[in-house]
Amino acid sequence: MYSAKCIGLLLGLGFASQALGSELSSARGAVAPVGFDIQGTPLPRSQVPQLRGRLDDMLVRLRQTPALAPLQGFAINQSIRLFEQPSALGSAPAAGWAHLLVRRVDPQRSERDAASGALRGVGEGPAIEVRANDQGALFGYPVGKDEQGDYYQVPVIPRRLQGFPVLQIGSKDVVVLHKAGRQPFAHINRERYLKGILADAREHLALLRDMLNDTGDEQLRAGLQGNIADWQRTVAARQTELEGMSEAERRSPTCQSSDQRGATFASCRTPGAVYYVTFSPEYFDPALPPSSVQLMSISVANKGFLNDRVLGQKVRQAVAELDLAALRETLD
Repeated sequence: MYSAKCIGLLLGLGFASQALGSELSSARGAVAPVGFDIQGTPLPRSQVPQLRGRLDDMLVRLRQTPALAPLQGFAINQSIRLFEQPSALGSAPAAGWAHLLVRRVDPQRSERDAASGALRGVGEGPAIEVRANDQGALFGYPVGKDEQGDYYQVPVIPRRLQGFPVLQIGSKDVVVLHKAGRQPFAHINRERYLKGILADAREHLALLRDMLNDTGDEQLRAGLQGNIADWQRTVAARQTELEGMSEAERRSPTCQSSDQRGATFASCRTPGAVYYVTFSPEYFDPALPPSSVQLMSISVANKGFLNDRVLGQKVRQAVAELDLAALRETLD
């Protein structure tokens, strides 16, 4: 459906298609059975087959891509796991994870699969990870925390693959498929962000005052008094900024950028700006069953983190060859 040139441009691979298998063995690789487990009680047992089947279908789609269908020089291991949602998403459907691992085969070291006669993989290899209903897969480490919980960052203008957003989370590229017209995260508005900064500043100011009360060292007291004065000015400035906000400004999303030059907020139109966001229970429709799939993400190693260049390019190409628009139509 997509040309090799188009796929390379979409994922930034920059390779010639005939070079993909040139460093691999010509031996045929095996596809291992799908491992399966459940952590906790994410959904009623009667609905397990439905969600497991949806994730198994994703493994089938990946194995059938042109990049992975000819099992020459590599083998595939695969597993599925179902797990509970975090407390912040208590009304969300069950979460699921499907993992497809690609490893080289070596005629000298690989074991032979008894059923197919093909070779099993050896060593390490790149993987594709599909997650269902897992908003946490869209975030990296928290960038902040307030009394309501952690918050994270996502780019205002992400990269795109077939029109769908691609987020870089650490060493992974994560393709996000969400329901049209609904975003799978909640913005941290400016009022909440500024109130969080104020709370942290006041807490720090109280700590400095306690330290001042606990010491009789004059030199230390002088330094603490200077710090207290600085933090008092900071608190006053933040409070003035908060009180001067209109209702529209208070509700507007918090954006940050590397060149905001000391300002509390960056314009969301700034190149490279990020939103501060958190989990959004409202994204999920609680009327749908726990086995429903309302959000999907597909992650693969970023092109700068390919430990095995040939296989790494293969799994990236497999993701690019999926029909993402058709996949989104399968969301409940």
